[in-house]
Amino acid sequence: MARPTDFPMAQSMFDDDGIYASNPFLKSIAMECIEADRLARQCRRAANDLIDDNGGQWGIWNISDRD
Repeated sequence: MARPTDFPMAQSMFDDDGIYASNPFLKSIAMECIEADRLARQCRRAANDLIDDNGGQWGIWNISDRD
């Protein structure tokens, strides 16, 4: 299957950041989206680090653990 990078014209549109944009305005939008995505991933990682996976004081109980 052909990729955009297989075509010489498309190759010339990729810049050093790997952005495929026909003008600087579109590139700025792409860079904003990439930065927003990076920040969202960083926030998700930080939130996951705060989650206490050991179940707290009483541990994690499954319905099959009851007598």
